[in-house]
Amino acid sequence: MRSMTTAPRTAERTRCALCRKPLTDRLTGVLDRQEWDARASRAADRAHRRGQPLALVLADLDRFKAVNDTYGHLAGDAVLGAVASVLNGMDGGIVGRYGGHAGDEFLILLPGSTRDEALAVARCAQEHIRRLTVTARASRSTTVELTGQAVSMGVACCDGTVPAARASLADLVLDADVALREVKRAGGGRARTADSATAPDAPIRIPLAAFGHAPEGARGAPGGPGAPGAPGELVLSAAGAARLHALLGEALGRTGAPGPVLVTAPVPAPARAAR
Repeated sequence: MRSMTTAPRTAERTRCALCRKPLTDRLTGVLDRQEWDARASRAADRAHRRGQPLALVLADLDRFKAVNDTYGHLAGDAVLGAVASVLNGMDGGIVGRYGGHAGDEFLILLPGSTRDEALAVARCAQEHIRRLTVTARASRSTTVELTGQAVSMGVACCDGTVPAARASLADLVLDADVALREVKRAGGGRARTADSATAPDAPIRIPLAAFGHAPEGARGAPGGPGAPGAPGELVLSAAGAARLHALLGEALGRTGAPGPVLVTAPVPAPARAAR
């Protein structure tokens, strides 16, 4: 069973033995893309030879651009570093930055993990990230505390015990990306597997009381065959919910509401003592 851990990792080689080039991303501390490709390929080959399952998670921070635009790039860097620390806590995972030294996407290979184990670890990581409180400077005189960062995750896996079901590393990345795109289209903040990305989504039910309004006998729009809305309930398809999510995001953006993270009241930086 996979788990999350906060214990430091066993010391690993962080520089090329020949050229001494760093093998990790300086900002986040995870492997850069080239080194991740090399280590993940070797781990995938070992799993295939041993007939072990193999899973891959592709993680993407939701609405991360709004963090940079609202609180500054130093705050964005602090969030990236904190998220990377959580992902590095995936027990036995090989973690890398998907875009090399840029971007807000991460790759995590989980050798020996089944589909259910990978999903459980991904959702645990999401919860850890959502609970993070990241302190960062927004200006010379202001410090902010950011929390509630959401992350979308696509999960792909193959059963190493069945040779015909084995997938290449490139196939796993592609499958995880397909699942991730589906999560994004549905509003983000969830984890799903590639094999469920093409399955019909269950209707999404939202109590009208959540909006502070629940007229007696109200019903939502039909969410599909066999999915009538209960009184006081709005029923949407995944596509409809994603559209509503986008419209609300646009409306909140126009009114100057906070971005994708919750922010405490700005904390003034301590004044410097006069010399």
